[in-house]
Amino acid sequence: MFKKNLALVLAVCMLFGMISVTGMVGARAEDTTETIDLTAQGYANAAAVESVSQGAVTIAFAKGTGSNPPTYYTSGTAVRTYNNNTTTISVPDGAISEIRFYVNNGQSKNTGSLATGGVTYSRDTAGEYITWTGESQSVTFTTTGGQVHILRVLVTHNSTATGEVPPPTESEEPTPFERPTTPEGIVNAAYDLAVGETLAEGPYTLTGVVTSVDEPYQERYGNVTVTIQVGEMTDKKIKCFRIVNGEAIADGEGIEVVKVGDTVTVSGDLTRYNANTVEFVQGSTLDALDPTGETPVHYETPEEILEEAAKLDNGATLPGGPYELTGVVTEIIDEYSDKYGNITFKMSVLEYEVEGYRIKNGTSITAGEGVEILDVGDTVTIKGEIQKYNDIIEFKKDSTLEDIEYIAKVIRASLILQENLDINFRLITDQFDAATDEIGLQVVLNGKTTICEGEVDDENDKQYIYTFENITPALMADEMTVTVLVNGEPVHEITYSVAEYCYKLLRQTDIATLKTLLVDLLIYGAKAQLYINHNVENLADKGLTDDELDFATPDEDLPELENVTQIAGKIDDPTYSIKSVGLNLTDGIIIRVKFVLNEGKEHCDAAMLGINSCIDGELEETSVPGTYYAYCKVDNPTFFSTGHQLRAVDSADPLLHSLSHTLYTSAESYCASILAKCADGRITDEALKDIVVALVKYAYSVKAYANIVNN
Repeated sequence: MFKKNLALVLAVCMLFGMISVTGMVGARAEDTTETIDLTAQGYANAAAVESVSQGAVTIAFAKGTGSNPPTYYTSGTAVRTYNNNTTTISVPDGAISEIRFYVNNGQSKNTGSLATGGVTYSRDTAGEYITWTGESQSVTFTTTGGQVHILRVLVTHNSTATGEVPPPTESEEPTPFERPTTPEGIVNAAYDLAVGETLAEGPYTLTGVVTSVDEPYQERYGNVTVTIQVGEMTDKKIKCFRIVNGEAIADGEGIEVVKVGDTVTVSGDLTRYNANTVEFVQGSTLDALDPTGETPVHYETPEEILEEAAKLDNGATLPGGPYELTGVVTEIIDEYSDKYGNITFKMSVLEYEVEGYRIKNGTSITAGEGVEILDVGDTVTIKGEIQKYNDIIEFKKDSTLEDIEYIAKVIRASLILQENLDINFRLITDQFDAATDEIGLQVVLNGKTTICEGEVDDENDKQYIYTFENITPALMADEMTVTVLVNGEPVHEITYSVAEYCYKLLRQTDIATLKTLLVDLLIYGAKAQLYINHNVENLADKGLTDDELDFATPDEDLPELENVTQIAGKIDDPTYSIKSVGLNLTDGIIIRVKFVLNEGKEHCDAAMLGINSCIDGELEETSVPGTYYAYCKVDNPTFFSTGHQLRAVDSADPLLHSLSHTLYTSAESYCASILAKCADGRITDEALKDIVVALVKYAYSVKAYANIVNN
């Protein structure tokens, strides 16, 4: 239920990483397959993409009824198509039989599908590609359910057109293709292909020795990926990508048991996947297996493991795995993904740098206390297959975290929306106990050091909750340093900001009202910074993308505000008169009332502000004699429109409630007054207008989200 305080809990962050790519299969013999690589078109970052042509194929991108046009980003190196964008693939004559979109499944926002002809096409089980099959000269796809980040498109068609490439003259007649027949000829011909091309007149058969098992046998999919060396061709190895058993292989005696050193015979189509890799495409078959009969090599010590791994060719896997290594985390590359349950990081082992790619918790790790909280400085033990990737020693995807050592650390934050902003930091300890050790949290923000109040979690005595209170909107983008102290000594430190929290939550949630709340809050923070001229080179909303800004409350949706401010219950001889009412916009949503002491009256030291008949605080004397301020906190934005009765009372005699006029007002009422004066020209302060408009949008988006939570 939504109570007095609205807490938004951060769950996951965006994950970026590598993707796996499969080859084309199933093309008809008379068809041509065109590969259009969108990452190799020379697009600038954030460039809108309209069309690209290659050979007989044209791909046209359009905004459609979406909010943003298809755009190329170097982060993820893909053309991002947004909800309701269209992608049309056509050939000048003939027919398309298959279209395959390879997508960047490492991008967390890349959650959409493609629809055409009333059918929605989703990605394969590995999340790597989307395939359409049929018979058409032109196919238009509409992006639905989110974004689709397209890396390249493979189009299979029977068109004889060649696009803008002129036909060869008689003197330029190409040499007819001669199908290679020797193993060396096949390998050389495959290596002569351009990236994305498939060797004509396949399939081909090659026999070679397994030099690495790149993806172990997966029972779920019934395939394995190995790399082989044909004869003495050490510089032209062939990857056999997700091959399956051929008809001559008995169950359990082929891909299930293949290992480094075995001699294998593989049949299938050969393609040039990239500049460094020639491969048998997915679905090629293992036709013969000649085991070495030898026990595979297994390296024992960390020194041996790392020395041998450093010698590997790029793409090769260290034989004899899996292996375990223990090291210290030096960098988080891709933060923990709640969706996939993994994290990518670097660690230092001996004098080597080792990358852990999409590491998951092992069975010995308690959920919530492993990869979910892993951070720089932790000592970790990782188990899995080790490969050489782009000259980096790497634990491959799905390797596991077997052990983690830390003292105490911040593992989670939650934002509380009140008249200002509070953050709850959740700590977890590994080697300390509240019964014998003093565990604290220190926060430094805007030059001010605060030791936060904390309490032990009722459900987990190894976890502690500390609250850092009263962060004003103008400080949202300011970086705070959060230090865990154990017996007064720092053991863990992070830097954080409210804006960082908002961006992380914004980019993982699918709830539209929450997205609107977070975007409106970031804009409100930026307007507060401009209003008081604080940290304006780092505005809270500067990181919002165009599609995120689409979630902001539009000006035309600004609600009709009600000005309810009035003085009621006037008396003949009041002690105080109400001079003015406003909002303390510098500090948050706080109503400020100015009282003046009437002539002939004496101020009582016990005079207080009464709110709805409740005493809330002392009157604050100003530099002007006889003038006082009193403040009324708006507990959280859901009470933005709530009316308050305010008057000065003498707490020494609570029966005397007639010492001043009674004011009825609300935060919304003040904003209505300001905007009315801006509209008729009585107020020309644009910064004031902007912060008031931003506050109204923020308050109403909080109330809209609160209504969803309540229901």
